[in-house]
Amino acid sequence: MTKSDQETDQVKPRILVVDDEAGLCELLAEYFQHTGFAISTANNAADAYNLLLQEPHDAIVSDVKMPGENGISLLGRVRQKWPEIPVVLMTGHAQLEMAIEAVKFGAFDFVLKPFNYDYMAKIVERAVNYARLQRLERNYHAELQETVICRTAELKKQKRS
Repeated sequence: MTKSDQETDQVKPRILVVDDEAGLCELLAEYFQHTGFAISTANNAADAYNLLLQEPHDAIVSDVKMPGENGISLLGRVRQKWPEIPVVLMTGHAQLEMAIEAVKFGAFDFVLKPFNYDYMAKIVERAVNYARLQRLERNYHAELQETVICRTAELKKQKRS
């Protein structure tokens, strides 16, 4: 594991909460802060995307239905630029088609409003742990590849000698 990854794993996980309902956004942010997360909030997809460009986040919790760009569209843009960030989508207007579309775009989970805050915190914790494990696996594979390259070079050198 690289030093920056070790540092990332030792700080509070940063969660981005995106919802056009300011009250719900504030309640989620406050609750997540009390459960050990660092929180950023945005009231629309454009602001959320700009926050992601400014600083890394470990997970995103986004409403689906928002004015302008919706949460599923945001999910698609996040997947393209940051495929490792898990995105949890939430909605009060669930339809089977919407859930299927969210899964097709790569949503980590899909939660119906109203929800239990403890339940939502567990989902976000699971998402953060999943992302951390993915990071560890990528680092392990990179270290393994480096070991193979070095060992192969050593063997070629020995063979020439």
